[in-house]
Amino acid sequence: MRMKFRALVYLPVLISLGFLTACSTKNSSNTGGTGALFVTTQGDSLITPYTIDLSTGKFTANGKAVATDSMPSAVVLSPKGDGSATISIFTVSGTGLMGPALFSTVTATSGTDPSAVAITSNGKFLYITDKVGGTVTEYNVDASGDLSQPVSYSVGTTPAALIITALKNGSADTSNFLYVANFGSNNVSAFSVCDNQSTTCLTPDGSLTPVAGSPFPAQPGPVAMALDPSSKFLYAVDEGSNLLSQYRVSTGTGVLTSISPGSIGTGTTPVWVAVRAGTTSVKSTGGTTNFVYVANSGSGTISIFSYDSTIGQLGQVVPPVSVACFQAQCGQPSTVATK
Repeated sequence: MRMKFRALVYLPVLISLGFLTACSTKNSSNTGGTGALFVTTQGDSLITPYTIDLSTGKFTANGKAVATDSMPSAVVLSPKGDGSATISIFTVSGTGLMGPALFSTVTATSGTDPSAVAITSNGKFLYITDKVGGTVTEYNVDASGDLSQPVSYSVGTTPAALIITALKNGSADTSNFLYVANFGSNNVSAFSVCDNQSTTCLTPDGSLTPVAGSPFPAQPGPVAMALDPSSKFLYAVDEGSNLLSQYRVSTGTGVLTSISPGSIGTGTTPVWVAVRAGTTSVKSTGGTTNFVYVANSGSGTISIFSYDSTIGQLGQVVPPVSVACFQAQCGQPSTVATK
């Protein structure tokens, strides 16, 4: 059976998520600077660019919204700055959007109801969740982008999202971990990924091995996830409970440990989450203040949280910010992406 991925938004852009050093205030210092936030909205089928103040996490409108295919439901930023003629493609200029847009379809074989897709940082292995079958399927990706040799693994009920770490051993890539948010069983499945050669992966083939203790508990309705730039912290949006769960990732084993108090409130019906490194250093810990953005479809808002990059615990920056209406249609934010 052929599966079609439609109404995805793909933004080719070079991402820089490195931590920046700073100047001086009493407890923290920053170098200022700006980043970008991209918000897709289903009520009007648009993607809107915003500018992020990297010292505070707050954002402001930046340029005009651009039309997507109907009902955009997912977004991803290309780590290489180039793209192929697949799904909806936009060029990112600075912190804004440029056209033209190009719409097409990516196809694969296996499963009946694909719900999420992720690819390893080396681009060699791709994974797709099937929310009806309760599986994640691994594919080899060849130089032309074709998928082959599917192998499926069981996860929880109604998997809704997946994400892969991008760990380093010094400057070299190392084997990573894959996490699946299971909406129906209210937990997160974890696997080690044999994607780069290591002591636990002698011949990289993309295979998955369950992490000890998996699956890990979540609040009702986990539907989306995001990782800290260092892959040390994972944040899961819980649509069924209007919460954002926070976890510490063991970079050696992949085990998830809840960060007290476990979760923090969002707006109504949160559906997507993204992380952006900030520019303010925290003198007491040597960390950086980073930011987390959550799209709240039900309340038409974006929640903004901050955390110390050495601790991972979330705090609210400001109350959820409303997404402006466009030509009498209101957005219903469905995804967010940061640059």
